[in-house]
Amino acid sequence: MNIWLIKEGEPLPMDPNPRLMRMGLLAEYLERRGHQVTWITSTYDHGRKMYRCKETEKTEISAQYEIVALHSFMAYKRNVSPERIVYNKIVAAQFKRWIRGRTAPDVILCSYPTIELARQAADYCRRHKTALVLDVRDLWPDIFIRAFPDCMRHFVNSALKLSEFRIRRVFAGADAVIGVSPYFVKWGLMKAGREKKSTDQCFPIAYKTQAFEPEDLQEEFKEWEKRGVHPNTKNICFFGTFNRKKLDLSTVIRACRRLRATYPEIRVVLCGTGDDLAYYQELAGPCKEILFPGWMNGKQIQALLRMGMLSLYPMKNLIDFKNSIGNKMVEYLSHGLPVLSCSEGYAGRFISEHKTGYLYREGDEEDCLRNLEKCCRDSTAGYEERREHIRTVFSENFEAERIHRRLEAYLEGLADGRQHGDGVKIRR
Repeated sequence: MNIWLIKEGEPLPMDPNPRLMRMGLLAEYLERRGHQVTWITSTYDHGRKMYRCKETEKTEISAQYEIVALHSFMAYKRNVSPERIVYNKIVAAQFKRWIRGRTAPDVILCSYPTIELARQAADYCRRHKTALVLDVRDLWPDIFIRAFPDCMRHFVNSALKLSEFRIRRVFAGADAVIGVSPYFVKWGLMKAGREKKSTDQCFPIAYKTQAFEPEDLQEEFKEWEKRGVHPNTKNICFFGTFNRKKLDLSTVIRACRRLRATYPEIRVVLCGTGDDLAYYQELAGPCKEILFPGWMNGKQIQALLRMGMLSLYPMKNLIDFKNSIGNKMVEYLSHGLPVLSCSEGYAGRFISEHKTGYLYREGDEEDCLRNLEKCCRDSTAGYEERREHIRTVFSENFEAERIHRRLEAYLEGLADGRQHGDGVKIRR
C-alpha cells in the first residue's frame, strides 16, 4: 500500500530525543510492515516554537519512508493568533504546489485540523479518485470562541460561521471519518451531514513506550536528583502547555501547597512552557516543593515518570477535553501512573471504570486535596501491584501495536475498495 499521512505539529523522528505521537508512531509501524509511506508535515516545530529548517525539505528515513516538511515563512508563538491563520494558509499552499504532477497514493490519511490542509487533500482525492480518511483530532473552529473575551465572542462567532461551508465541503468529500473518541467521529459526521457508515470508526490514541534501560537514563536521574526529585520523594508529574483557559491547574497547585504540610516529601514537577507559565509560577510562590523545570526531552520525561507517584490530567470540562482522552493521559497510563483528573466526561468515566486514578470536582480545592492525600496514603501498601494493573489497562486499550494492526487492516480495506472500483470497503 502506498499511503500519504498528512499531519503537521507533531514531533518528527529527526528531532532531538523525540516523543513520537499518533502519526509518527503509525508511520513507523506501516514502514515496518512493508508499506510505502510519505508523511507530509511542516518545517516548524510546534512544541518548541522554532524552525527545523528554512525551506521545504524531504528527508528519506528509509527506502520506504520519507518525510516532506513544507515551509512557511510566517511562524507563530501563540497557538490561536492571526499569525497561526496565515501560517496554516501558507503550509496548505505549499502542499498544493508539492502535489502537482505526483503519482497519487492508494489512500490518504489526513488529520483534521488544519482546515486548509484537509481542504487541499479533499480536492486532490476528488480529482484523482483516491480514498481519503479524515482523522478528527480537534474540534476546529467550534472551540476557537473560548480563546476570545466575552465582549468579542459575538463577532468572532459570526466570522467563524463563514468557514462552515468550507468545513462541510471538506468532510463531505471524505470517504471515511475516524477520531480518537466516539464523540469526535460523531462531530465529523455532523459536519459531513450524513449518517454513520461502517467505515466511520473510533481509533484511540496509541502510545509506544520508549524502551530505555535504566543505565541509559543515569544522567537524567542525576539531573532530577539535583532538583530534589528522586525515588524516595512522592513525585507528582505534569507535562504540557500552560494555559489557564484549558487547565484547572490552579486548583491543583493550591491544594499541593497545603498538602506539603502533611507530606513534606512531595515534589510537584510541572514540565512545559506556555503563555500562562508566569501565572502558575506566581501562584506557586516560594513553595520549593513545586518545580517548573521547563520543556523536557524524551529521556528526561522517561526518568521522571519512572519515579512518579501520580500524574496530573487537570483538563477543564470543555467540549473537546470532556469528550476525549489526550496524549498525556495515555502516556501516564503507559508507565503505570495513577491519574488525577477533574474530567466529568470520557476520560473521567475511563478512570472510574478501570480504576486508574482519582477524580475531583473542577475548581474544588478541598476535594482535590482529599484525593491527593488519598493517593499519598495509597502509595505505600500494594502500590506496585496497582501500577501493574494500570499498565495492563493501558496495554488492552492504547498499546500501539494493537491499535496499529487494526488501523492497518482498515486502511488496506479502503485502498482495495478504490483500486477494484467497487467503492470503499473495509477488510475484515
